[in-house]
Amino acid sequence: GLEPRAAAPGGRPASGAGSEGGAELEGDPMEAGVEAGEGDPLEAGAEGDPLDGMDGMDGMEGAASGEAAAPRSSAGAEARANLLIERARANLLRSPRLAHRDAKAAHALRPSQTTLQLMGHAGCRLHDEAKARYAHRRLRGKPRQQLEGSCLQLGIDLHD
Repeated sequence: GLEPRAAAPGGRPASGAGSEGGAELEGDPMEAGVEAGEGDPLEAGAEGDPLDGMDGMDGMEGAASGEAAAPRSSAGAEARANLLIERARANLLRSPRLAHRDAKAAHALRPSQTTLQLMGHAGCRLHDEAKARYAHRRLRGKPRQQLEGSCLQLGIDLHD
């Protein structure tokens, strides 16, 4: 029972996890994907919940938002998507072009309502109706209505 496993589910080696002896490998947090904070079963339950707003979730939406299965999404891709989401949020007001680029890249890694919201709001701030409409068509519920209101204030009418 003390033999190290060849690889953790995320593709990372189980050895070198910071434990000196092999006795702790059985319950290694890397095996459960805890190291990057991903794979939390509670997150998966949030996928059907509409987001209240862009600032409320801080990247906590379900890993499979908008997709039933996300086995292609590794812990590294999740971490990269979260970083891109945070950068997009930070740039939304001062540099909407960079915000849109980062949100679009995050959406390619992990499609979600949050990435669509960021893409839509950045599109409106750029006065790029096509970018705003792309996100608007894919958003549902309250985030869609919020995007419509924000864009209308900037002179873009997204109502169908």
